[in-house]
Amino acid sequence: ARLSKLEAAISKQRTIQFAYWSPLRDKVTERTLNPYALRLDEGIWYVVGQDLDRDAVRTFRVSRGRSDIL
Repeated sequence: ARLSKLEAAISKQRTIQFAYWSPLRDKVTERTLNPYALRLDEGIWYVVGQDLDRDAVRTFRVSRGRSDIL
């Protein structure tokens, strides 16, 4: 379900929000992203986009999302 929501957001150029767990910080933060693409790397899905919270292009591992994509 998460991948289909991400695909829809990419195709419609919509901003999304989600809670994301960072293993380095062991912390969950809310993120706001303009997603550009999905990438499959060694069986793991990633979403790439403009992170509006950090004003930078970032890559997020889809499985580390901790909430629904809004």
